Amino acid sequence: MTPTKKTGTAGAGEAAACPVDVAAAGAVRDLVHVDHGEPLTTSRRVALRFGKRHRDVLRSIQRLIAEAGPAFTERSFALSEYADPTGRTLPEYHLTQAGFMLLAMGFTGPDATALKVQFINAFDTMARELQRLKAQRLAPEWQAARAAVARQHSSVNAVLFEVRKAAGKDTHAHHLANEARLIGHALTGVHAGIDRDTLDADQLRLLHKVEARAVILIARGADYETRKAELRALVLKELRDLRDCAPTPAPEPAALLPDTRTDPAR
Repeated sequence: MTPTKKTGTAGAGEAAACPVDVAAAGAVRDLVHVDHGEPLTTSRRVALRFGKRHRDVLRSIQRLIAEAGPAFTERSFALSEYADPTGRTLPEYHLTQAGFMLLAMGFTGPDATALKVQFINAFDTMARELQRLKAQRLAPEWQAARAAVARQHSSVNAVLFEVRKAAGKDTHAHHLANEARLIGHALTGVHAGIDRDTLDADQLRLLHKVEARAVILIARGADYETRKAELRALVLKELRDLRDCAPTPAPEPAALLPDTRTDPAR
């Protein structure tokens, strides 16, 4: 198991389906994330979901490491760090599915079995998604759409930089991150960045349209809230025309894009 570096204060994520199903992917990513192409969970997530103190979960993992031996535990548990709300750096572990199952084996209580099933299902779902993405990225159509989006993303940043410069303003990383979140809101209804590598070719083409429109709006001097509203309206209009997104009568756009998640991507 690849050692994991500092992870920040929260484990959140973005996702994609048809067109961008934030709720379903968010439920998985609340339990499992991907690091170096491997589905993992964290000791903090386990503690939170099972209603345990994190320090007690850490002790349990350390006991398992001592008892199970390095051949298993080095593949299953990786010591990491996170920053708490006060800025302190504290330890946590990242766990593979095997590590989680060994740890959770001893958990009991009225909801323990259901929670174990939720985690195992999340691991399985993430593993299938990784296989899908691996196959998807080999398709020339996807590669062309992804390259076009990368170029368009660079255009958004360049125009934003020039417009702010003309107004006598500096552009910093948080300005670019805010614009990425605005683009994410347009696609998902949630003010969060999008992991573009999880989008399929059709979704990437929709993202390209959104960012092309964003370039025009930024160049015209439209303020943030105006851009946010117009780009979201553009996506909803596009979705109304995508009747082939569902095999049976297409859901309304609000059903496809529930406003449920939080957190920029190129």
